[in-house]
Amino acid sequence: MCGNYDAMSEESRKEFLTLDQEKLIHKYELESDENYFFIKVLGQDYQISRQLGTITCRGSMKPAEHDIVMAIYDVFCCSDVNEEFPEMAGNWETLAQMGGIVGAGHARKLHQPDVIRPFEGKTGEIRKACESLGGLPCKGGDVSYLLPVFPFLKVWFQYWDSDEEFPASIRFLWDKNSIKILHYEIIFYTTKYIEDKIKELIR
Repeated sequence: MCGNYDAMSEESRKEFLTLDQEKLIHKYELESDENYFFIKVLGQDYQISRQLGTITCRGSMKPAEHDIVMAIYDVFCCSDVNEEFPEMAGNWETLAQMGGIVGAGHARKLHQPDVIRPFEGKTGEIRKACESLGGLPCKGGDVSYLLPVFPFLKVWFQYWDSDEEFPASIRFLWDKNSIKILHYEIIFYTTKYIEDKIKELIR
């Protein structure tokens, strides 16, 4: 699997280097200097080498995590750099709605009881985890946050704790037009990354 990840990252890095960087900076309103341009993902700052296309944590040579790397490359390579940034639809959809049959299968993987069990009884910890990822609280569920995957693209995380009638449940909602910014596969892996990251933070 690591070999596949490395191959995917290298292919994406090469594709990224073919893009017009100045147009990228303008389209996504990115901070930049002569060596890097910078982007925030889930509240954390990253830098992309303008010469090499490598992605590291801002101010260091520490490599970004694979899922973060693939999301950054995909957001730049998914749509034509010459196109205007797509407007958000304002309609929220689950993975099942976005990905059809494949999405329904992915949603089941993220919502299995053994996956959700570590979240139970930890609403306070989940709120702190969401805030550490740059999230803003909103209505819906026992815990509900808009998490900034990118400054221009948010995912709506909702959690309901278990009670006498219902088991604990989690829901991730993406704007309907997110698919114009990221490929569906990357949306799924990003969703899984967020779920795993929150789980890690509440241990």
